[in-house]
Amino acid sequence: MSGIINSAGSRSGVIGTTELDYEEGTFELTGHGITLTSTSGRYTKIGNFVFINFFVQMPSTVNTDSLYFTGLPFVNLYFPTGQSYTGGLAEGYGTSSTYNGKLHGYVQDSTIQMMSEGSGLNNSNFSSSSVRGNFSYHTAS
Repeated sequence: MSGIINSAGSRSGVIGTTELDYEEGTFELTGHGITLTSTSGRYTKIGNFVFINFFVQMPSTVNTDSLYFTGLPFVNLYFPTGQSYTGGLAEGYGTSSTYNGKLHGYVQDSTIQMMSEGSGLNNSNFSSSSVRGNFSYHTAS
């Protein structure tokens, strides 16, 4: 990509064609042990940084598999080494008020694992509810 940065300062000016790797797109997540009612996601990739936001509408379910979603547009660079995970924030409103608004998660490989105050969640905690979030992570590509 090439273009012009419209800002003041020492970094303003023309961007060279090899200096910036920039991409935007959409993706759809898949549930673990369930079929999601609807899903949408957008990403922006700048160099090796990936920024995502997503929305998931959960089906009515009693499924107690762990609450995680697969299908991220790029694989997390750090997961294969086992050294670190990359996190993000999410919000959700489940069938139990215990979890309402108290979500966080981490990206491992190309999966988002959802948590609440450090504990794992399951699909039934968000039966007929929605989950949305914003995450960022590094990728090798």
